[in-house]
Amino acid sequence: MEFRDGRYCLAVFFIYGKEHRDWMASIWRDEEGPWCIEYRFRYYAEDDGKRDSFDGRDRKSWYDLKVPREEPEAELIRKITLVAEELVRGGYNDRYDLVMIRSDRGVDGIKAIAARPWAHVKELVHKGNA
Repeated sequence: MEFRDGRYCLAVFFIYGKEHRDWMASIWRDEEGPWCIEYRFRYYAEDDGKRDSFDGRDRKSWYDLKVPREEPEAELIRKITLVAEELVRGGYNDRYDLVMIRSDRGVDGIKAIAARPWAHVKELVHKGNA
């Protein structure tokens, strides 16, 4: 998931708990594009007391969907909520969190996510003219 100015982020879902795995989904769109629903499953590496979410040892699988931009925001939230609820009900993990962002400012998305207890946020520094 990438927060950046000009990309409208509607919401982020996160499933977490005592199981050694989590699930995250984001709903966003660029200025002229369709809705994008990006989600991933994450399975934690064995914990050796040196847990680092950025060390690359966890196994992740990413997926994305495109939805016509005419689809109402409320309907997108309703549908992904159903997916999250079913994953929790099926035992994937204990609970889910829905973070409503509704902003096209990258900093708003970062602040909203960073405030959550489950978040692992790392600032990336770009070098050069990127």
